This record gives sequence, C-alpha cells and structure tokens, in this order.
Amino acid sequence: MKNIVLKNQIVMYEHRRLRASFRVRLAILPNGKVRVTTPIFFPEYKLRQFFETNTDWILEKVKENQERSAKSIFPVQPNDFLVNKSRALRLVREKISKFNAVYGFKYNKVSIKNVSTRWGSCSKSGNLNFNYKMIYLPEEMADYIVVHELCHLQEMNHGKNFWRLVAITLPDWKKIRSKLKNIF
Repeated sequence: MKNIVLKNQIVMYEHRRLRASFRVRLAILPNGKVRVTTPIFFPEYKLRQFFETNTDWILEKVKENQERSAKSIFPVQPNDFLVNKSRALRLVREKISKFNAVYGFKYNKVSIKNVSTRWGSCSKSGNLNFNYKMIYLPEEMADYIVVHELCHLQEMNHGKNFWRLVAITLPDWKKIRSKLKNIF
C-alpha cells in the first residue's frame, strides 16, 4: 500500500501493473482504500496526474465507502475468513443441493473465497465461487446469490433467459437483488 495526499487528506492506494491493461482503472474498495490498475509501463508521474484530475470524485467515494464500512454488518477481525470458511461451504452446499434439485445443472468445483467486491462467480468450466460473508446475510439474500451463480451454468450473461431461470425458484429476485446491492 502506498499513500498520496489529496486536498490535505491521506489516501491509501494499491497500484497494480498488468500487461493486459490498456487503460487506467480505479476502484474504491469497501474499506475506503483505492486500487488503481495501469498498463505495466505507466509512469508514476502520470499516475499522480490521474489522481489529481479525479481528486474530488476519489475523496467523495472514499468517504462514502468508509462510512458504509463503519456501519457494516460484517466482522473486521483478520481471522474471520479462516474461522468461518467451512461454515460458509456447508451453507453453500446445502443451498446448491436445494436449488439444483430444481435446475439439474452440472457443475465442477465449489469454492469459498474472501473477496471484497463480489458475492459469487461462475467460471466457463463450471466452477462456482462464493464469498464467505454470505453467512452474515439474511437467508433470502444467500439464496439469491446461490441461484444467481447456478443459473450462470446455463446462461453466462444477464439476458432475459438468465432472469427467467432465476425467477423459477426466486420470483421476487428483483426485490432481493435491490436489497443486496446496498450491503457491500
């Protein structure tokens, strides 16, 4: 982590250089820290210019995310993931079993991860990944996350067919998704 001073405020940021990156990408993490991704040979002085050009937006989003983290329902202990990973895996497997009894999709590996910006993901090879923090969510939200990723086994997009699949087991998915968006 590095620091930069913007309008007399210290902002912590992580700078990632990627060969596959062709532009500068900025992400404000839930804890208020900043992650900036640049092409591999992006000069440091241009990064400073980028921060200065976007100072107001960055400071506003950092403040919003810090306030949201302060109200967070998630524990902040560093070992929380290790303590609760197996509990999360049991929860996810139970929900997959319940909902996949309806869908009958084939999947490969189920993994529990500790990520800061996603609830779940589904790879093209049929691997399902879930955020361990699902254990802190109300049941309907955890159901939604599992159903969402299961349906990606059939439809790897968010088109009409995908949402029709989700609605088979969760007819009120829009309401749940709306609530879930305000959690992270």
